[in-house]
Amino acid sequence: MDKKGFNQLFSISLAIYIFLLFPFIFMEKGVVCLTLNATHNPILDYFFKYFTAMGNGAIFGLAIIGCLFIRFYYAVLVAIVGIFHGLVVYLFKQFLFFEAERPLGYFGDLSGLNFVEGVDQYYANSFPSGHTASAFALAIIFILILNKRRFILPIFSLAILVGISRIYLLHHFFIDTFCGSLIGIFSAIITWFLMERYTKIKHQNWANSFLTIGFKNTSPSLSKTEVLQ
Repeated sequence: MDKKGFNQLFSISLAIYIFLLFPFIFMEKGVVCLTLNATHNPILDYFFKYFTAMGNGAIFGLAIIGCLFIRFYYAVLVAIVGIFHGLVVYLFKQFLFFEAERPLGYFGDLSGLNFVEGVDQYYANSFPSGHTASAFALAIIFILILNKRRFILPIFSLAILVGISRIYLLHHFFIDTFCGSLIGIFSAIITWFLMERYTKIKHQNWANSFLTIGFKNTSPSLSKTEVLQ
């Protein structure tokens, strides 16, 4: 595996994402939101209505369960990232920016807005976007776990679509989703760096075990552990 090539593409992808989108936070609040809202059509309504659930915190639980059948260490990584980014989002939403209004609270006149049937709407706790933070945190930690260049752009693109869905559905402004993505990105990177550099958990026998269909704790063969390394 070309680890150098992976690191370069991963770093370049993050840099391009951040530097291309950073200027948008200086635009008048609501411009991106209204622009996306104006593109409403039945296909996008249906897609984003359900795809936005990929940023639901419950997805972390499913990811942890899945990792238990591959390697316990990966399950620990995902769990820590989930707790880490969740605490940061909670701190921002409930204490630092608890008065931040969502689009429905910010726009006084709602007559010109398009709503997706069956999607609940909210008015407060807009900053940052928790769904976007979760999507990016999970995407980045899986990219680092898989450690293969071919997975970087597809997985990263899925997280971006979650962020877009939050704006499209009038749940968040651009700045909410962009900052949420940064929380997710850096939560995953920091967790990965600390766990890989300063702990020996990955070298413990239990960490290299996994569950079988029969839920028996089994030590993996070399080929098994190499699948995602």
